[in-house]
Amino acid sequence: PDGGGEPLLRDCACRGESAGYAHISCIVKYAQSRLDVCVMAWKECPHCAQKYQGRMALKLSINFVANSLRLPENHPFQLDAIEYW
Repeated sequence: PDGGGEPLLRDCACRGESAGYAHISCIVKYAQSRLDVCVMAWKECPHCAQKYQGRMALKLSINFVANSLRLPENHPFQLDAIEYW
């Protein structure tokens, strides 16, 4: 965990002492900023392009569905939320 208590996770193919570690909240903020452009920000690492695994994938899928529900009705990402997870 960092100083604030949020754990750093690494559930992708990035390797190195600090490569690939991120807070879920930071990845969610990044993915939210790309929501109108790319649903893949919720599914795969922007650096190594591997799909997230384990806890990271689960937590991001929950956040993706929650964010999709806030979009206008019939927005294509609402359908993606059903299709992808």
